[in-house]
Amino acid sequence: MAPDRNARGIAMRTLFLIIATSMAAGLAAHAAAEPPQLDPFARVRPLSREAQALLLEGAERSATIRHMLARIEASDVIVYVDTHVAPRRIVAAWTRFVSSSPISRMLRVHVDPTYTRHVQLALLGHELRHVLEIVEAPDIRSAEDMLRHYRAHGVETGYNRYDTPEAVEAGYVVSDELRRSRGGSLRVAALRERDRRALAGGSIGG
Repeated sequence: MAPDRNARGIAMRTLFLIIATSMAAGLAAHAAAEPPQLDPFARVRPLSREAQALLLEGAERSATIRHMLARIEASDVIVYVDTHVAPRRIVAAWTRFVSSSPISRMLRVHVDPTYTRHVQLALLGHELRHVLEIVEAPDIRSAEDMLRHYRAHGVETGYNRYDTPEAVEAGYVVSDELRRSRGGSLRVAALRERDRRALAGGSIGG
């Protein structure tokens, strides 16, 4: 009888090991398929590792970005952040309304990765300011609502494109913070013409 009990014990342990190994492999595959999340900012969701790195660096180097991320986290808005190279690049960064439900509103922010890292982070600050503008306007529940809001409260910068002085200023403030963290010169004079246009370009609308 003892040999049978030993054999059954070995078989059970072997089966348990096989099951545990299979579960671990499945969890690892699931984690690899999931887009990376920016912890602890669960409402700001990068769509790639590059977008995740941009958000983490922005939160580390800019107090303004950290403050905006914290305010978004306390809101009903979920933001997906993307940094792929867009085939149709009219503006350097933009914010779009995706959808809404009774408990949340979803936005998408895109930052052009062909700019320098400094400018990408400043553009991120610009777009996060637009996100906060939408957070502060609970009546925005659709893309049409968003356009109506910016027609009334924004500045037209092109056909069906809008911006706000507050978002432009947020981009410059982040730029200043980044330059101070590196001991560089400040404000617009230190930016190239293309970069100045990027930070001041309309990023709401078509």
